[in-house]
Amino acid sequence: MMNFLSEKKTPVEFISDLDLGDFEATWAGEYPPAQGVALGAEDGRILLAAKDGNIVGRAKAESDEAINGLAFLPNWMGISTRAEICFVDVTPGQEPTFVPSPYGAHGVIVGPDEQFIAPLGTNGLLFFKPQAGEELPLTISRPRARNLYIYRVISMIGSSGQRVVAAATRRDGIAAMPFDLPERGLHTLTFDGLDAIDLCQLGPSSLSVAALGKDGTIMMCRDVIEDTMQKHASMTIRFADIKGTAYRILNAHGALIVATSRAVYFLGGMLENFSQGITEPVTIQEFPIKAIDANIVNEHWLIIVTSRGVLKLDLRKLRWDAQHDNGHQRQVMATSLSPAFMGQVEPMVAA
Repeated sequence: MMNFLSEKKTPVEFISDLDLGDFEATWAGEYPPAQGVALGAEDGRILLAAKDGNIVGRAKAESDEAINGLAFLPNWMGISTRAEICFVDVTPGQEPTFVPSPYGAHGVIVGPDEQFIAPLGTNGLLFFKPQAGEELPLTISRPRARNLYIYRVISMIGSSGQRVVAAATRRDGIAAMPFDLPERGLHTLTFDGLDAIDLCQLGPSSLSVAALGKDGTIMMCRDVIEDTMQKHASMTIRFADIKGTAYRILNAHGALIVATSRAVYFLGGMLENFSQGITEPVTIQEFPIKAIDANIVNEHWLIIVTSRGVLKLDLRKLRWDAQHDNGHQRQVMATSLSPAFMGQVEPMVAA
C-alpha cells in the first residue's frame, strides 16, 4: 500500500508528476493540518499527504461518486461529490462521526465563523458549523424569488474586516452577499452570453475578484459588493489566445492562472495593470496541459489534475524571460468588452 507520494520528473524542470498508483484523481487541493495536499479520486477515495509526501490519512466517501471538493477545520473534514456532501468529525482517539446531507454539491469550502459552505446548484448554499452536542444542524439558504445556479463559492475578508461570500452562478453571472448582513441579500451581476464558471480573490484583505466565463471571458471587480450593487464590473476582457473550455481561474504570485480543456495559461502583469487602471500588453505563458481541475497549495505549488494524473508546478521557478524553458510565451493585448450589465438583489430565505 502506498505510504508516500513520490514525484517523477517531467521535461519541464519545475513540473513534476505525482505517482498515485491506481488512484485516479479528480480533485486536489490544500491539506492545512499537515501543510500538504489532499486528493480525491474517481471512486470516492481520499488521500491526505503531509508536506514531505508522507500519507497521513485515508478516507472514503459513502458513495462511489467522484470527489469534487474537500475542506478542513480543526478535527473536521468536509467531503463533497455530485451525489452527497458529508461532514466528518475526525478527532484523534475517537470513532469518526458523520453528519450527512441529502444533497449533492459542486464543492465545499471553509467560510466565515469557522463553518463549511457548499454550493448546491439551484438548491442554494449549505452552511454547517461544527459545535459541541449531538444536534448538529445543517442550514440551507437560497434566493426567495428565483433559482440561481450556485456553482462555485469563495469566502473573503475585506480591508475593514467585512466578511463576504461570493459565487459563480453560471448564466446569472456572479453573486455576492455580505455575510454579517444577510438581510442585504445576494447581489447579482451578469450580461448576455456570460456563463460564469469560477472566480477568485485578487488579494488578501481585499474584496476584488476575477470571474471566469466558460468561453474564457474574464470579468474583474475592484469591490465585489460595490460593483454588483452598481451593476457594473470594473473590467471585462477576453484573450483570443486562450483556447478551449475554461474551468478554473486562480491568483498566484501576482499572475492570473486560467485552466482550460486545452492548456494552462499564466497571465503575467494582468493584476498590476488592473490595480493601476491601465491597458498594457500582458505576457501569456501557455503550457499544453489539459486540466480537469487545479488549486494552489501552500502559496508556492500549483496542483493540476489531468485525465492522466496529477502534476505539481513550482510557482517560485516560473520565469518571465524568453530565454527560459517556460512554455510558449508571448506578449498579447486583451480585447476590452463593454457589455450591457444586468443585476438585482435576491433576498435569501431558509430552504
